[in-house]
Amino acid sequence: MEVVEHKIPIGDLKIGMYVSRLDRPWLETPFKIQGLMIKHHEEILQLEKYCDHVFVDVLKGRSPADAKNNYIGRKPAPPPKYAFTPMDVRHGTYREAVNFEEESKNANQVSDDVNKALTTITQQISRGSAFEEKPVRNVASNIVSSVIRNPDVMAWLTRVRLTDDYLHHHSIRCSVWAALLGRHIGLRRLDLELLTQAMLLKDIGKTRLPDEIISKDERSLNTEQRVIYRKHVAMSVQLIRQISGINPKIFPIIGAHRERYDGSGYPRQLKGDSIPLLAIIGGLATYYDELTNPRDIRTSISPSSAVNLLYEKRNTLFQEDIVVEFIQALGLYPAGSIVELNTGELAVVVEQYSERRLRPRIVVVTDKQKTPLANMKSVDLLEDALAPQEKQQLDKKSKRAKLPLVYIVRDLHQDEYPLDLLRVKEKLFIPNKKRFGFFSFK
Repeated sequence: MEVVEHKIPIGDLKIGMYVSRLDRPWLETPFKIQGLMIKHHEEILQLEKYCDHVFVDVLKGRSPADAKNNYIGRKPAPPPKYAFTPMDVRHGTYREAVNFEEESKNANQVSDDVNKALTTITQQISRGSAFEEKPVRNVASNIVSSVIRNPDVMAWLTRVRLTDDYLHHHSIRCSVWAALLGRHIGLRRLDLELLTQAMLLKDIGKTRLPDEIISKDERSLNTEQRVIYRKHVAMSVQLIRQISGINPKIFPIIGAHRERYDGSGYPRQLKGDSIPLLAIIGGLATYYDELTNPRDIRTSISPSSAVNLLYEKRNTLFQEDIVVEFIQALGLYPAGSIVELNTGELAVVVEQYSERRLRPRIVVVTDKQKTPLANMKSVDLLEDALAPQEKQQLDKKSKRAKLPLVYIVRDLHQDEYPLDLLRVKEKLFIPNKKRFGFFSFK
């Protein structure tokens, strides 16, 4: 995507300009998203506290040359074309009850149970056998419980593939992404469990499709293959209807999770308010996971790139308020993301904090030459990565926030560096008497 930047003094920043870069890392500002459309004067005042100059993208917003003419450039998102009901957002409904280390003791078992349950269901479907609803309901409930207690641990565990079954792991990841968003906006516990259960079952219809179709990404299919592929939604609903005791509220979630706000989805080309909220959340989770964890890993993009793409697609594929809440729920670097530090070292994000998502807890896994470390080390990018005098200056809320000694410069996509996440998982999640930082090592 083309970017045309102009460097301007902070005093020349106007409403309608799109700030693409700062004179310091975004992590040193309170803004949650890298890239900012100036909509209010308060945002300018806030940036003035941190920056001397900024870079504005004239293709995305108002140009400095046109400021005198009161010209507002290309808008950041198309206005809503279709009616939709604003979400009833209840931030703070769920509070983190345990830290990462404590929840890892529970989540590791939850992860194993989910994998076993989906493996059993897949085998039963392949044999044409009936399967019960209770095992899926139980593991969905356990996922929700874990995400409510601590939103990072299950997100981390989904990054580790224990088998080569793509559909299997895709369904698990989508259930966690959806549960994270549902937790963030304060969905009722019952709705969280319905949503999670629907995500675990949403693709079982694909088991009835030819291997030459389900072995490819939808984007690589020809027109005839795509028509066949899109039948999996109806097939999934049909199979789920045969499950004794299943909650019928799951049907519309699965049946509409491929619909899109602008009517470009399938199978019914629903628009706007016609799509149930839980189906929208499930669709957003699915879309995000297909970007960051596609079947063909060579086409994967990093979590932050996926977030930026989602932001560009707001009021097109998904309504804007849900996109913004999703970005805030997951952050730029969800737990399990592989990131590069300004030191050149690679690290894995372990735990985020809502008030400082760009400064998470990490575990450093390579040296600056990208050689794996025998002894991985934990770093808190706020507490451990600042010099003592810088901590004091931050505590005093100085006019210019100081740069930390260590910070994230970018995140990597799945195929960029062959990191053994299973090895990292074993270090993080296997209890041992020897302890380092906030987690255990073997």
